[in-house]
Amino acid sequence: VNQFFQNHDEYESLNTSRKLERWQTSIKKGLRGAVLEQYEYFVEASKEMTTMGREIAALKELVSKQVETVESMKNVGFELGGLIPNRIIDSGNNNTEYPDD
Repeated sequence: VNQFFQNHDEYESLNTSRKLERWQTSIKKGLRGAVLEQYEYFVEASKEMTTMGREIAALKELVSKQVETVESMKNVGFELGGLIPNRIIDSGNNNTEYPDD
């Protein structure tokens, strides 16, 4: 302030003060706009991350079910012994007979 009055007349101080106030207001508005823009980006990114989290949880559940299915398929016995009775096939008349137990 002292330097201003050394170089300028005191009547210029009112105009200079108004210019500085307008400049300060302009800067505040610009900063406010920038902060609001960044906040909008943050909200949008937060929504995307929430959606991705849900999708990842669904994929984990799907993979878990597939792993269970594969493990149960590994344990399936494909031996037919004891499940189908022994058949005797007569090649002459294609009759099947079941032996008496």
